[in-house]
Amino acid sequence: MIPALVQWEITDRCPYRCPHCYHADSRSDESVPLGLSEKEMLWIAEIIAKNQLFFVTFTGGEPLVRKEILIAVAQYLRDHKIVLSLNTCLAPFNDDVLRRLPVDRMLVSCPSSDPDVYRQATGNGNYSRFEQKLRSLIESKKSFTVNMVVTKLNKYSVRNTAVKMAKLGVERFAATPASINANSPNFSLLLSQSEVRQVIDDLIWAHEELGLRVDIMESIPKCLMPPKAFELELPFVFRSCHAGKRNGTIGTNGEVRPCSHNPQTFGNILNEDIGRIWRRMADWREKSGNFHQDCLGCDLFNNCGGGCRVDAQVRRGSSDAKHPYMIEKLTSPPVEPQRINLYPRAMIRPVKSFQSRAENDGWLVAPGSPRNIIHVNQTLYDFLVATRNLGQMTLESLAARFGTSFTDKEFQRIITLLTRRQFFIIE
Repeated sequence: MIPALVQWEITDRCPYRCPHCYHADSRSDESVPLGLSEKEMLWIAEIIAKNQLFFVTFTGGEPLVRKEILIAVAQYLRDHKIVLSLNTCLAPFNDDVLRRLPVDRMLVSCPSSDPDVYRQATGNGNYSRFEQKLRSLIESKKSFTVNMVVTKLNKYSVRNTAVKMAKLGVERFAATPASINANSPNFSLLLSQSEVRQVIDDLIWAHEELGLRVDIMESIPKCLMPPKAFELELPFVFRSCHAGKRNGTIGTNGEVRPCSHNPQTFGNILNEDIGRIWRRMADWREKSGNFHQDCLGCDLFNNCGGGCRVDAQVRRGSSDAKHPYMIEKLTSPPVEPQRINLYPRAMIRPVKSFQSRAENDGWLVAPGSPRNIIHVNQTLYDFLVATRNLGQMTLESLAARFGTSFTDKEFQRIITLLTRRQFFIIE
């Protein structure tokens, strides 16, 4: 078993000094090492491609500080069919980056549309310059999400920032309660339970009133969320923590960690096989060792994961402690998931491509999104391969093509599963 997605920290340098940043330290930016050489970074890219990882997110620091090396690495990975994302504050962003950097999507940091709050939350940023660069990105039609990392400094800015982003033409907006800096925790910045609830309410409002596609980019305990979030099936109600399981982080020196929030390292990808490194993280995959008993007994545990374990460790003293935002064990889902409406004449369209690799006597597959990764057996994999070049057809026609009927319960179960995971689109 190896990861399907890695966050790759290109450099620790950043033009901003956000007080919440989990990379922040007391050094000036010039004294922070740039990171690995171009040769070493291309070597890591080769390892990623050879091991058939599906997704790479470039992060930092600010990855665009090392623009030329980033472009070279991204082009190599793109040539090997890996889906690429970029986390950026846009400070070094320009038209050259827009033209040459081959990434599929971006996560753009914006702590507030209020210039004073923006400056305070970034240490030295200028909102006007940010907005100018954001307008260029909007005009490019690239896929991106604007993300607010929410602390005590900007907790009252969520709705106003959402309004501003919607007016500019932003379609996807996230507001993510800040995680802890494990090396240098600043507890005074972190939100309370009630403040996190308010962030969630603000996102629901932005979705319903502004038409924004909203999200939270970290796993928040689901027991804190209102039923409305489940009724709307907002993405964050499905977001679980996959640290050390499907996701990992490659640091600026090649050291591998379970996630970007976790300072613990398990080996260096330049010196060791990634599978051997991954096996050392077995304790992160053992439920009984890293989760509170109430979470293990919760009906939503598989869609939740109990919240960030690093947060629990630093703020509560143990990785199996209750997360600060966990309030209760749920014995049933707050809202039953919406059913997929299957009927014989419904039109269904398979995706044209998906990523895959052999793993554990089956196949790991994903249709372009980390959220939809699943492990399937050989029979189901063969079905996916056989359908991906088909055009739109009715469900009964699809069933007949594969020697069964629409009324077959197993056929309906498989179609429901694959539709929820977006391998099929029902129209």
